[in-house]
This record gives sequence, C-alpha cells and structure tokens, in this order.
Amino acid sequence: MLRALLVLCLVSLAAPALGQEFQPKNLADAAKDWRRELIERIPANKRQPAMIAGWRRMAETDYREKRYAAAIDELTRAIANGADDGLVWLRLAQSELAAEDDHAMASAYNAYLKSTDPVERGVALFVIGRDYDRHDRQKEALAAFEAGLQFTQSAAIAERAEQLRRLVAFRVTKVDVQAEAEWGRACLKFNEDIARKSDLSYGSFVRSQPPLDGIVTARGDTMCLDGMKHGGVYNVEVLAGLPAATGERLLDTFTQRIVIPDRKPQLRFSGTGYVLPKQNTGGLPLTTVNVDKVKLRLLRVNERNLVPSIDAERLRMSLSSYEVDEVISRTGSLVWEGEMAIAGERNRPITTAIPLKDMLHEKGPGVYLAVAERTDLMQDQYAEPATNWVLVSDLGLAAYKGTDGLAVDVRSLADGNPIPGIAVRLYARNNGELAAATSDAGGIARFAGGLLRGSGGDEPFAVTA
Repeated sequence: MLRALLVLCLVSLAAPALGQEFQPKNLADAAKDWRRELIERIPANKRQPAMIAGWRRMAETDYREKRYAAAIDELTRAIANGADDGLVWLRLAQSELAAEDDHAMASAYNAYLKSTDPVERGVALFVIGRDYDRHDRQKEALAAFEAGLQFTQSAAIAERAEQLRRLVAFRVTKVDVQAEAEWGRACLKFNEDIARKSDLSYGSFVRSQPPLDGIVTARGDTMCLDGMKHGGVYNVEVLAGLPAATGERLLDTFTQRIVIPDRKPQLRFSGTGYVLPKQNTGGLPLTTVNVDKVKLRLLRVNERNLVPSIDAERLRMSLSSYEVDEVISRTGSLVWEGEMAIAGERNRPITTAIPLKDMLHEKGPGVYLAVAERTDLMQDQYAEPATNWVLVSDLGLAAYKGTDGLAVDVRSLADGNPIPGIAVRLYARNNGELAAATSDAGGIARFAGGLLRGSGGDEPFAVTA
C-alpha cells in the first residue's frame, strides 16, 4: 500500500514538470482565447448544466459513428454550459482533428492543462502533434509527440516520432554540382545553418576519394568542396558530428558519389572592341573551352551605317546571331569566312590569335565585325556566337569641344604625329552629315560653334575621317 501511494505521488509530482516543459509558442494564448469564447457564449444565469451529461453521451455516439461535426456541436454546447474538465476538452479536440477544424490544437492544449490523468494528457499531446504534423510543422510535431510519450505509450506515435526525428535532424538536403569554373566544385545544402566558429575546420569533417585539390568552406546552410577535376568521380563523406548553428550535430555520416562533368563548350573574345593599325593588324585573341574548331566570319560595316550602331551602343557589346544576320543584310557585307582548328587541354581556357591580317586581304581601313561560331552544333542546337568589333585604321581621332566650336585632332597611330589634309566629317544623331573639314598642318580639323547647337536628331553625334 505504501509503495502504491509512493508511485502515485511521483506521478502527480512529475506531471506538472512535464507540463512546464511543453509550452509551444502562442498555443497557450490560443487555448485560453478559445476556452473564453466557448464559456462566454451563454451567460451564467442562462446555462443548463442538467443537459451536459446528455450532450456528452450524444457526442460519444456521434464520434464513434464519425459524425464529427455533430460531436463538435454537442461538446461545445456542453462546455458553454459549464463542462470544463480535461476529458470533455480531449474529446472535442479529437473530433476537431478528425474534422480538420482549426480549433483542434487549442482544445487539445486545454485538455492537457485541465486533465490530471497521465493517459489523457499524453493523448492530448498526441492530438497537438498530429495537428502540427498535418500542417507540415515537423519540429513542433516531434516536440509534442516526445512530450506525450513521457505520459503514455503508443507504437504508432513512437514510430512517427522516429520518422520525424530523422526528417528534422540536421542533414544534407541537396547537392549542387558547379562545373563551369576553372575547377569544379560541389556545394552541399543543409536544412539548417552550419555552425560558424573560428576554431572549426570544416575540412576535418570531409573525406574524399580521390582527395580534393581545394579547400572546404561553409557559409549559412551551404558547404562547398572546391578543387574537383572536370570529368572526375569523387566518393565524398561528410562525417557525423558536424555541428549546426542550432547546436545539433549531423547524426549519420553522409555519403555521396559526385560526378564533375566536362565544361560546356564556350567561346568569347577578350573584350568588346579593338583599334588596330592598318600596317600591323596582328591577331585577334579568341578564348575557347572544349572547342576543337571554329567557323570564322569577318564583316565590314559601311561608315555611314556606324551612327545608328553607335547610338544603339552595339559597338560596345556582343551581338546575337539575329543581329549578325542583320548586319550582313542591312548595314555591312561579308568579306571573309573560313574555319580554324583549336588546339589545347580539355576543360581549360585556351586563347588563340585569329590571323586578322590574312582575313583582311588588303581590304583596307574600316570598321569590321569578327564573328566566331562553333562547328559541332547539331541541326536542332543553338549557341550564341562570339563577336568583336575591330577598327582598322592608320588614324587616331580626339575631339575637343569648346565655346568656339569643335576641334578634331588627327594623328598617326603608327608614330603619333599630326596628319594634315585629312577629310573629317561631322554627323548628327539622325545620321545626317552636318559638315566636313580638312585637318591643317597641325592635324586639326575645326567645326564652327553653330554646328553644335542642334538638338534631337540634329544633335552632333559622331566624327569620321
């Protein structure tokens, strides 16, 4: 008898401690508000306590017959008329959960607070957990299930709690492979931020075969492994024990086979435009990755068509295939085309000089557009070309605007000396020619100030020589 009494005392002492531990955010206030709302539905002097037992009996029948809406109506009537024990709140919570009623959690928390029976309290916490789980709030569901299992046992709840424990545990959720840099990398995304500590070596938690040639870094919820070779296959382990910012640790070692693919074929010119002297045009640098052969075209643009291109800022950017075709059909002409082989190491950028001098074939000074394209594309494949503007000329121009007009300094690109006798033309934004002048002995061509007062389409915009 004494032993039985002692056990009962321990249960009664333990229950309040567990109740204090389970205090989910905002739920206590929601439960209090829901209880107040039901109690205040009927004034105290109009309540019918004699009807409570009947409503509760009908609710039990309706609950067993899965008439949950009727059970909810009967139980809320009972509470409004004075019923306020843990069991009435628990049956209301169970009915509301079955009916997917938004008050299920508040009713269950009232049952948890009101009941003195460990089984009822545990079941109330299970209702709270199931409602959290229904709304995909796994961490809160796990907390409710674990608290409920301290009061009473349920194999189904214990199994779901273990599933949630694995689901919400600190873990890798995604592996992102990045192959377009000079070295490949793999970034592992976790479901929580990784701990940031000055003495924490992330590399000590990573094993790789073959070994990495780079470092391991972490920022926020992402850990990145650098120094992976293109075309390589890595067996990577992130060891159990890696700390999260929350204080959790990786429960199980994460293993992943990571394949770093070859880089995508690419080609680009180093810059958007070049000014090259007529007598020594040299080579035009083209950078490629995983391209064995390129198709080359050289287009010449008539100088009268330059103003629209300058106005549209085309001379500062690469052009699309459509824009290249537009240059050929409307503003320029094709002066050379052919193919060139590219030699170099796989997956590494290779810079090759395009022999511009051979392509020009004494075509003379002017504005040219160099176009490079891949030759390995299938009929249904598409890739933007690499383009670059090239000005081939012996002349360098510098314009100076003053109160008395515009002065254009004409000099040789070869030696920097002024060049007299050069015809210089001033164009408006609308491509109309405003005036022409000839450079004097000092290489200066002058335009009167009145020519600079135009606006809109008549605004001075470009000079050519």
